[in-house]
Amino acid sequence: MYQYNHKGQRWYYEDGKWYTSVTNFVKNALPTPIHLLKWYKDNSAEFIDNTLKETSEYGTLMHAYIEELLQHGSLDVSDIQDETMLRHLTGIAQFFYDYEVEPISIENRLKHDATNSYPLNFAGTVDLIANTNKGVAIIDFKSGNIFDNHKYQMMCYALAYAKPVDHYINVRPKEWRTKPTYEAKHWKVDEQDWKKLQAMCILYEEEPPKARLEVSQIVLNEQPTYNLIEPEQWINQQTSEVDFVI
Repeated sequence: MYQYNHKGQRWYYEDGKWYTSVTNFVKNALPTPIHLLKWYKDNSAEFIDNTLKETSEYGTLMHAYIEELLQHGSLDVSDIQDETMLRHLTGIAQFFYDYEVEPISIENRLKHDATNSYPLNFAGTVDLIANTNKGVAIIDFKSGNIFDNHKYQMMCYALAYAKPVDHYINVRPKEWRTKPTYEAKHWKVDEQDWKKLQAMCILYEEEPPKARLEVSQIVLNEQPTYNLIEPEQWINQQTSEVDFVI
């Protein structure tokens, strides 16, 4: 499955079919949380852009360390100089210990093909599906706050996984002084939540991916050299599947 990113949006592509990303779907199908709206209002565009970039880069790095720990059973931290990162990673390690986590799949790309009940093609990468001392769990890690809309991301992953799941858990590390700690948010998903997700799928106005602009050069008093690459054309140019973990 190929990943296509353009102008802050993301799609997936496989066998001639486009899938909207779970993150974009849930973000655009639900209202923006009030405190985020206030944060956008109270800060400059430059500050917001820089903050979002920094937090995204930090979250990507944290996910990479967690994946290495899960894949290999240990993590070499000798080169990690950021004490905040070390504290966060030990918090996640404490979660693994407390919940007796045994991975079933790690960084698993999942897709859902539209059905009568949930008429939308979507796909995404779930951080972890694991056996725990509380049952089978879909686990998604967050480096920042956990919001209500994250529940619907987890539900999308569960639909795509299409196997029994006992728990939906968002986990984020927390600051600590004397011992590692974390927040593990267990989402309670009921029939009303599934009806809401169904309505989101029905009402969601999916935008097809757009062509991307490639510019070769710009020379004074010469015709600009550029090309518009259609999404399918870009996909066909790739020699291997494109898989960025965000």
